[in-house]
Amino acid sequence: DVKISEEAVVNLTMPELSDGVDTAVFTATFKLADVAWTTAVEPAEASTAGCIAFPTSGSSKANAETEFLAVAKEGFTFDHWDVNGESVSTNALLQTTVTPLAEGESARIYKAIFRAG
Repeated sequence: DVKISEEAVVNLTMPELSDGVDTAVFTATFKLADVAWTTAVEPAEASTAGCIAFPTSGSSKANAETEFLAVAKEGFTFDHWDVNGESVSTNALLQTTVTPLAEGESARIYKAIFRAG
């Protein structure tokens, strides 16, 4: 086996086959991509009051297990986690599988939603 390229698109001129060889086989090899993600806090005043979502950003292999933690400060209560606008969990510790990005999605946003009071 000979590696031809690491580019997704390859243009190549097919060379002549050796004597006695009547086919050429090309194989594309794929790997699981990294998924970039960030965390955020909502509403904005929860962030200024010290509520946090941790870690704040990073990346992991697609289909990897990852944990996120929401910490409510005085005057706020953790409500739930949103992932790109969809509610996914009411546990402050979100244990999830980071799935591959959807078409047109450049990063995954895990948002810790807090309530005042």
